[in-house]
Amino acid sequence: IYLFFTILLSTSFKIALVKSILSITVSNCFLLQSFLQYQLGKGDQYFETLLEKQDGAISYGLSGNFTIKDVYVVKKFINVINSIIGFDNFSYSENISDADIEINLGTCLTKNAWNSIFETDLCSSANGYFSSEDMIVWVDSDLYGLNRDRVLIHELGHSIGLNHSACKTTGLMSSHSNRDQSIISFSNFEIAQIKFLYS
Repeated sequence: IYLFFTILLSTSFKIALVKSILSITVSNCFLLQSFLQYQLGKGDQYFETLLEKQDGAISYGLSGNFTIKDVYVVKKFINVINSIIGFDNFSYSENISDADIEINLGTCLTKNAWNSIFETDLCSSANGYFSSEDMIVWVDSDLYGLNRDRVLIHELGHSIGLNHSACKTTGLMSSHSNRDQSIISFSNFEIAQIKFLYS
């Protein structure tokens, strides 16, 4: 049914529909975000985050202590995103020197309680990050299983332009996904954001 309606809907109508879904979802999350800002004292970080898409075609490559499963997860992520946006904007390169964005799985040598408190570097207080300046995704290679997959997909989500959300129901990019490690897929809200960015 979804494919049938997708074919029938004009591009301008699709964009209007995605904008409507985003505004409805955002308005439903507004009270929760306000509550969380008050409770957590996070200020404007939930509202003042931008969605920035990658311009042009982007290829990913893996380096460091990656596994065959990591390759599978990255390729699956690329296929899902290309399927959501309707064209092949993202690809995987076996040769890291040909990749636009490096995905490095490595250990954080500065991860300890002292460095985590003062956040002396990006890896000391996180299991992963995306640097748009260096065009690199880093994921702690000491992670394993579903948690490793979730962090990898979460950081890849940042690399395509998605940011954190305060709404628990917004899935993998939620600021709460670290607490609920069973979240491993994008929510409808996140899919709408991806379509909005790349349509």
